[in-house]
Amino acid sequence: MQNHMDTAHDRMKFNNTHNYHHDHPHQPDVKLILCSFVENFTCSMELKDEDDEWMMMKKLKETMNITKNKKKKGFLMNFHFVQEIVPKPKSTYIPELIYISYNHSCILLKVYDMNRLYNEASMKDVIQVFDLYTREFKTTIDFSISENDSFEFALQENYDGHNNDAIIMHSTSKHVYKCDLKTMLLQSGNEFKFMENYVWKSESCFLSPRRITILNSTNQCYICDSNYSLVVLNLHFGTFIQRIDLGSQLSSFSHIDFVDSSTMVLCDDHGVSIYNRKDDSWVKMKTINNGHRYHSILCDSISHHIIISNQRAAGYIQIFTSSGELVKTFQAMLNEDFITPRAMCINYLTGELLICDSSSQRVVFFQ
Repeated sequence: MQNHMDTAHDRMKFNNTHNYHHDHPHQPDVKLILCSFVENFTCSMELKDEDDEWMMMKKLKETMNITKNKKKKGFLMNFHFVQEIVPKPKSTYIPELIYISYNHSCILLKVYDMNRLYNEASMKDVIQVFDLYTREFKTTIDFSISENDSFEFALQENYDGHNNDAIIMHSTSKHVYKCDLKTMLLQSGNEFKFMENYVWKSESCFLSPRRITILNSTNQCYICDSNYSLVVLNLHFGTFIQRIDLGSQLSSFSHIDFVDSSTMVLCDDHGVSIYNRKDDSWVKMKTINNGHRYHSILCDSISHHIIISNQRAAGYIQIFTSSGELVKTFQAMLNEDFITPRAMCINYLTGELLICDSSSQRVVFFQ
């Protein structure tokens, strides 16, 4: 049965009719349980974990999700417009950061109040949640932070081996927190106290943590710090592993991503640098600098391409190989595609590239 035909409830029970009982008085009740394998967190709120049937279906879903083959699709670079989603309300919020949770079937969009651009009183940053398949707005994750505070986060998939995702995040404190995403979704509508409700809390080993990136192959999380260095944490326990000091090679970080476990891409005020791992250190191999200020980078895990959004040139996206060779440049048409591209992500189920456009206050989808 197709995903869009799934009903709002994860299961439906059909009991035998009265006539059946009348004709077969000694036959036991027979139940048919229909279970959707698309995660629906609003439905999960209505079900009780002590229900034996629900627990059995949870185990079956976990098994099926682990064993089924999900063929991933990388971005094909055609830049054909598909659709858009906008924050709620559009007149207030600007999209800044975006991730996809396949296990929970949702798009996580961090937004901030546009009044902050004018140093005016503003509402605090939140994560708005959209359905991965219908693209409809579902709910808001509101964190226990001050109105003028911000936060950074990254998504860790299947952190517990049972197809549950986690959020790695930080705000104004010098700690990094790992929180269960399903718990956040079930508590949406209420302020989520991440400093109390977490899987782990890191040591205070940061000066001022910034952008976060997950490297699943090594079970590590890389966090940009304010003193031109990277802090590496263990994803299981949040323990400190090492600090990578890049010295004066970079002025300040704006983004970090990985092509694979041995190729790291960093974005600073002067360009995008590609690093290769040499034993326990990282060596700069190439810097991409075309006279523009780059805002965000994204590594396509299928094609191994590096996708870069340009902050100054309107609607400007460049795609490079993992060694830094230019593959394609896309210049959007103003007011039609996007104006100021910021954070990006790829939907590996469809091969779509999702781009946060801060000027038009929306997320655009391209194939």
